[in-house]
Amino acid sequence: MQTRGVVFIHSCPQALVPHAEWAISSALRTPVRMQWIAQPAGPGSQCAECQWTGPSGTANAIANALKSWPTLVYEVTEEPTAGTDGERIAYVPDRGYFRAQTSINGDLTVGENQLRLLRESARTVEDFRAGLDALLGQPFDDVLEIYREGGDGAPVTRIHRAG
Repeated sequence: MQTRGVVFIHSCPQALVPHAEWAISSALRTPVRMQWIAQPAGPGSQCAECQWTGPSGTANAIANALKSWPTLVYEVTEEPTAGTDGERIAYVPDRGYFRAQTSINGDLTVGENQLRLLRESARTVEDFRAGLDALLGQPFDDVLEIYREGGDGAPVTRIHRAG
């Protein structure tokens, strides 16, 4: 099924810009040239956005392609289809990956078993709150928000996946 999404490269060292584009190009199977601007939150870094169209699973393919460069800060989203959930994948150095399913309106969804495990493992109200924040990706959002603000106004590149 065809879907669409967005790649947000929040922070990319200037020297890695062509490598990031190459990684996204390989995942999308089409050449990608993004319009980059300076990232104020990361001196010496650039940021860019790329809207993509492709089959379900493309967000995962893009995130996997970008794994080779652990200094990047990025998010990849994929909209749900009639047969698949949407997805949000975020990467922040020193935190690793956050991955969550999303609903038709873009909300993160938390599974029943995840909530049951949290309920059983939380010893205090504070533990429960911290666990819920972790399930919702709040520790990642706390870091990413600085980069999101710095990247406001970045030009958007639109790409359609070949094949």
